[in-house]
Amino acid sequence: MRPFGRGRRLASTAIAVGIAVGISGCSSIGSSGDDAQEAGDGQQVQAAAAAQSAVDVARDGSSEGPSTASRPAVPDKRIAIITLSLDESGSVPVEATKAAAEAIGWETTVFNANHDISQVSAMVRRAVTAGYDGIMPVVIDCSYAASSFQEAKAQGVAIVPIDGVDCDDPASPSPGDSAFSADVSTADGGWADFWRQAGVLSAQKVIAESNDQAKVISVLDPEVGVVKAMSEGFNDTIEASQGSEVVETVPFTTPDFASGKLTVMIQTALSRHPEANYIKSPFSSATAQYVVPALSSSRAGVQAVGGEGLPSEIGLIRSGKLLSTTTMPGQWAGWAAIDTFNSVFADQQPQDSGLTWTLVDSSNVPSGDIVAANVDYESAYRTAWGK
Repeated sequence: MRPFGRGRRLASTAIAVGIAVGISGCSSIGSSGDDAQEAGDGQQVQAAAAAQSAVDVARDGSSEGPSTASRPAVPDKRIAIITLSLDESGSVPVEATKAAAEAIGWETTVFNANHDISQVSAMVRRAVTAGYDGIMPVVIDCSYAASSFQEAKAQGVAIVPIDGVDCDDPASPSPGDSAFSADVSTADGGWADFWRQAGVLSAQKVIAESNDQAKVISVLDPEVGVVKAMSEGFNDTIEASQGSEVVETVPFTTPDFASGKLTVMIQTALSRHPEANYIKSPFSSATAQYVVPALSSSRAGVQAVGGEGLPSEIGLIRSGKLLSTTTMPGQWAGWAAIDTFNSVFADQQPQDSGLTWTLVDSSNVPSGDIVAANVDYESAYRTAWGK
């Protein structure tokens, strides 16, 4: 699969800022009076200012809605939603997809793998056997059940993921042949590029907040393609600054997460790096269950940065325990995915979803659990579908 998209508008902006940061940052702030030292000090100030400009834009969120070009609803479709779990990372997009499917007039059934990747293959085959028209993997990569997804593709079943990457995507943990039908179209490209941009934005927040002097511990889940892409975007942007750096990356596995071992891994990294002043979490449940508690029990003065911007992270920002996060407003992703299915069923190129990330910190944290969209995307989709 090659994602459809408008290009790399936001990604290009991020790259431009990243280049500015990379060129400008060269040394740590000091008071020696040396000309080169003073030049370096000024360059770091410029780098932090450039990053702050990007943060200010990202706080405002998108003012663009999805395309309202006519694309009448293809009738009588059944979608199997296969989710890795129904915790925050799964339940939010699942409920959004169900709402959008109801709006377009389709039926949905949810298959929950309960964090057991080995169940995904059988669920895909069950959906094919039961005659579903489409399969929506949620936080599930093609590589988790590559042969089953290929079988579904061969049977003519449409496959459109939310927060998952195809086997031929560079972000795939296990590269292989494409099996997915299409990606949701975002300003940055497909899901992997979209999540990479979230990492870039979080890094820019850290660079701005620290005056380009951050020492970061980056917690990484390499088993999930979009999370891996986000971590790469974050780490690359921090390293490009030269004034800030990732002092250690802490990779973990699903068993590490499920057993609670991740807490010890984070505490060990903190003890190895007394200079660390920031820690980057890969996703919301890791933030709430492991990253913030590890800081509370072992290190004050280290600021945590979130991942997905789900309700638990929004609450942590409100309580002052989390510096920032990035989030997709409302239930937009679910509606965008159903719209992408509709285009696939109609044999048309998917339309622009309008999806972008909103950066959330103490200055714009909502009083509720989610960040509201700036546009009425639901009405835009209903208009496009003739509903």
